[in-house]
Amino acid sequence: MRQADDIDSFKLLDTEGNVGSFDELVKAGTMGDNITPHHMPSAKYLEINTDIKYKDGVAMNMEQPSPGKGGRHRKTSTYNNNMTKAEQQSYWNLSPREALAHDINDAIKIYKEQGL
Repeated sequence: MRQADDIDSFKLLDTEGNVGSFDELVKAGTMGDNITPHHMPSAKYLEINTDIKYKDGVAMNMEQPSPGKGGRHRKTSTYNNNMTKAEQQSYWNLSPREALAHDINDAIKIYKEQGL
């Protein structure tokens, strides 16, 4: 549900939903576009469970106002400290396929909640 301090556009931004490596998406972006690549599985998951480098991880562009608050990226369960320690431990113990499915389903939920 939308909160007073959220700054969500409730519409897709131009490159939102694009998928590629984190590095590819950063290079294709523009400063101030309010878009950021969201690692799927999370960067921390990749660090713990794989040899995949941060820049090479698969990511999807998501809205993140900058500077600002709110945005779809900040609503993801793996953003910053959105998970409890127990939830993090459970997530990090998933198989790569399960972690990817978790993150895709999380994004779907966020977009559906905003009618997108």
